[in-house]
Amino acid sequence: MKTDEELFDAMVSGDKRAATALYDRYFLPVRGYFVNKAADPSAGDDLLQETFMIVMLKPENFKKESSFRSYLFGVAHNVLRSHYRKHVRKRSDKIEDIDDIPVADLGPGVSTLMSHRVETQRLIQALRRIDTKYQSVFEMYYWQDLSAREISLAIQIPEGTARSRLRLAKKALLGELQLQGGSFAQLLAGFRSITAWAREVRTLLVEPQA
Repeated sequence: MKTDEELFDAMVSGDKRAATALYDRYFLPVRGYFVNKAADPSAGDDLLQETFMIVMLKPENFKKESSFRSYLFGVAHNVLRSHYRKHVRKRSDKIEDIDDIPVADLGPGVSTLMSHRVETQRLIQALRRIDTKYQSVFEMYYWQDLSAREISLAIQIPEGTARSRLRLAKKALLGELQLQGGSFAQLLAGFRSITAWAREVRTLLVEPQA
């Protein structure tokens, strides 16, 4: 099997089969990235197509300073931020930084990602109520299986900052899910619950969401 980078180089040389192979390889992961984060959930597939259009029509943007996977999710991240800015411009109140507001505050929509398990669905909705900078890192790590280093390269932040945001995301989710406890053991159990639910969501992302 060819690597991402080999397929990318072949695509740049005009190999349409390589372009199709890259698209097929990353369709579900990138779709999964948008499915719970779009301010308007119905826009998720449009954002997916926009991401791949940028990758395929502007190959010079990939400098190969990171893996293709990190680059691709970096493009998706920027597409998502542009999507957020469009929603922010429609608001009457001034927002200083789109990273510091939850997706739930950007529009009335709810996620199209659904689980039959109550606990997992609670996590899906809670993620939309924490700051987008935390939600994005959490979902990249647990749902798209990116390492802290890959996340740092994708969204252009220090690796230490990526790890810090992941910790803060878990802490924020504990609050949203009302899993705080009075002892370290209870807090640890809460973190483990979040991690287990997050991994369960990954199984939902292998099937297209309605």
